[in-house]
Amino acid sequence: MRDQSYETKMKNQLKTYTYNILAAITVWLPVFAHAASIGSAQAYPTKPIRMIVAVPPGGPADTLARLVAPRLTEALGQTVVIDNRPGANGNIAYE
Repeated sequence: MRDQSYETKMKNQLKTYTYNILAAITVWLPVFAHAASIGSAQAYPTKPIRMIVAVPPGGPADTLARLVAPRLTEALGQTVVIDNRPGANGNIAYE
């Protein structure tokens, strides 16, 4: 039996790799399509959005959040509430 050349081996590996990729796409594409259809059926967001600001009221970050909130309310069609949580170097707001 003759030994295959390097090029032939590489072509066979590429062909096998391509078939494996196509098989994976064929299997997973319907799964992802179904998951997307389930996710799009739900109205988001379903309750008011709470924007947490890690600084006390009156600072520049709070002012910016209060300027952005009405635009977010218009864009998302849901109320955006500003919630200031200062202290502990931002850890309170993080939690």
